Amino acid sequence: MKNETPRAVSSITQPLAFLPFSHALFVAILVFRVAYGFALTFGSVDGVPVQTLFSLIPLAVVLAFALLPSMPKADVLYQTAALFVVAGMGVALAVSGGGQVLFDGVFVAGLLYAGSECFEVLMWFALASIGARNLSGALVVVAWGRAASSAGLLIGALAGHAMNAAGGSSFVSVGLAVMLVAFVAVNITVLKEFSFQKTIDGVAPLEDVGLKRGDMPIDVMCGCDAIVEKKGLTPRESEIVRLLARGRNAPYIQEKLVLSRNTVKTHVANIYAKVGVHSQQELIDAVEASALDD
Repeated sequence: MKNETPRAVSSITQPLAFLPFSHALFVAILVFRVAYGFALTFGSVDGVPVQTLFSLIPLAVVLAFALLPSMPKADVLYQTAALFVVAGMGVALAVSGGGQVLFDGVFVAGLLYAGSECFEVLMWFALASIGARNLSGALVVVAWGRAASSAGLLIGALAGHAMNAAGGSSFVSVGLAVMLVAFVAVNITVLKEFSFQKTIDGVAPLEDVGLKRGDMPIDVMCGCDAIVEKKGLTPRESEIVRLLARGRNAPYIQEKLVLSRNTVKTHVANIYAKVGVHSQQELIDAVEASALDD
């Protein structure tokens, strides 16, 4: 059978096919776009961003490096983008209040632009790759990516304008230090274990749910009983696993057992964890295997 409302139904029964808005991917998009918004406004004159071709040089080197074979391209590009952003903020902090305004502004903007442009390429590659694995959730993933991007851009732009208005006061140095520490802190805490490549590879393709044994008679209830006994499922989990094994979707389970969506989602997650599966189809396969073993 096929799901008629894939996202509403399958986000519960196939959680690995979807990314929540709280995922580290969107945190990374947010913090890098803060850097880009800051680069566009910091040191700008009459609202015109600092113009520089300096960013094209490191960007060209990074893109050439990323094209080399046998390299974890996504994560290399991410790490390099982070390095450019940290370098740009570090230089801005070091020269804040200095006299070489034009050179310093061009140099700082070049580093920040280089990091932001590297990340821009990476962001759209990741969003497109994730969307290709689950077309029903592609629009939501792109929309969340754009939302995180726009929010970061706005925050960074406000920070840049605030520091421009402060002129050469110590507020600029303090603001730059706060931004640099915050950027590094997020990358070594929230994003410490984050990997673009693992995130892309970890999104499971959305599956059609149904029995796959052809005309072979399978005692589904017998398989469910075996799973319930072996895995120690609770009475409520036992009810839900029998419905899932028959291909029932989340709305049907909610209505049949008079449960809320979040309650069903919690029970399904617990069932998957106990059985050692990640989607409804894998659960069905496990039930079938248990039925055949018995």
